[in-house]
Amino acid sequence: MLAGLQERVHGLIASLPGARWTEGTTRHITLKFLGPTPAERLPEVQRCCTAVAAGGEPCELRLEGLGAFPRPARAMVLWAGVTDPAGMLERLAGGLDGAFAPMGYRAEARPFAAHVTLARFRGPARLDLPGLEPLEPFVLRQIRLFRSHLSSGGARYERLASFPLGRG
Repeated sequence: MLAGLQERVHGLIASLPGARWTEGTTRHITLKFLGPTPAERLPEVQRCCTAVAAGGEPCELRLEGLGAFPRPARAMVLWAGVTDPAGMLERLAGGLDGAFAPMGYRAEARPFAAHVTLARFRGPARLDLPGLEPLEPFVLRQIRLFRSHLSSGGARYERLASFPLGRG
């Protein structure tokens, strides 16, 4: 999915020595973050994901542009933007918010912003962001459920399940 991204941002690595770069294999687009979830709730979580994914459809996405949270002048996170002409990611994120609300998970207060985290900073960094030419498009065909294992060395992600988009 993210082929070509590493080589496109390679020049940034040397220019941002204080950045902690994400591993290429852990880069992803977060649709919904649940936080701590007991193992006994996993079947219910999976049912919600299955239902939301079934209501979606495969779509073409493209990585394009760089940005920072909260803003480039005080960046804590450097990201690559995701272009989604069909608006499928936003619909999936909203669907997951709605599906998980009866389980007690709060909807995200901020508007959904499709992105892939590239690096994090220990303190606010001032970034002068170059452009990122659009990368080859890729097709989103499924959503995946991950468990995060956090440590001082960063997050490790364990894939728990995959849910194909559409009804098959």
